[in-house]
Amino acid sequence: GVNDPMLRRYATTVFVKAFDILTDNPPSEPTFVDVPKDHPQYKEIEAIYREGITSGCSANPPKFCPDKEVSHAEMAVFLVRALKLDPNEVPSEQIFEDVPPTHWAFPYVQLLYEKGITAGCSETPRRFCPDDLVSRGQTAALVMNSVIYKESSLPTPTPTHVLVTGDANADGVVDGQD
Repeated sequence: GVNDPMLRRYATTVFVKAFDILTDNPPSEPTFVDVPKDHPQYKEIEAIYREGITSGCSANPPKFCPDKEVSHAEMAVFLVRALKLDPNEVPSEQIFEDVPPTHWAFPYVQLLYEKGITAGCSETPRRFCPDDLVSRGQTAALVMNSVIYKESSLPTPTPTHVLVTGDANADGVVDGQD
């Protein structure tokens, strides 16, 4: 359900769809020892790895931990990387009382707040709850906010032609009589 924790394996599918990440041409050999080629999300996991959104949950041996729940802090990292934001360009003043500058996810959490993607888990006091698990519903809201941010950051397209609607019989007259 919507309040169930988001698993890493399912987050990959959400990211691939929301951020238009190509899943074709996965590697012939799996990157992660816990995600074999016959894994249902093999292509999606390999794609978000290739895009730099994840490096997995363990380096030696390389693991993805597909059935592990995603924390708020981990989701912040995934989203910042998916949006290709620079974690070095963060507000230096601490925003959330539970994410100090020494926290490993500090720059990612700061960027999500600065870009209007999250307000955290509490306003008074302002907290992010970095170790709490992200629910499916929260994932949907965060990804939607990220897509809105991404779209609003794009330049406004300049029309190259005007499309006239309502001319059903193609006589060149928009008269409602078509």
